[in-house]
Amino acid sequence: MYFEIKLGDNVTLGGFNNIAPGCELRDNSYLLPMAAATKHNLLKGNNYYFGMPLRRIFKKKIIDYLKISEDNLIQTEDLRVKQENAKLERIKKEAEKNKKKK
Repeated sequence: MYFEIKLGDNVTLGGFNNIAPGCELRDNSYLLPMAAATKHNLLKGNNYYFGMPLRRIFKKKIIDYLKISEDNLIQTEDLRVKQENAKLERIKKEAEKNKKKK
């Protein structure tokens, strides 16, 4: 079967992932190791996914799975938000430059 796999920005895949034909992984999707997406699966983004078949993982399970503290998880989320804001600012500045040139 031949279907395109679409990946958004900042999609992170762990080891031994299986992404089937026709899947769409939107921005900021994180697949933990050994996660498998079945055909034509749509990940909405901004979430962590695990397992076979793929399903969303919640904060408490992430903390247990990755063996990290809640503070580390909050710091990571804050960093992601800062990166998105910086990207939006950069896009706005480029749009203003283009307007001035015209």
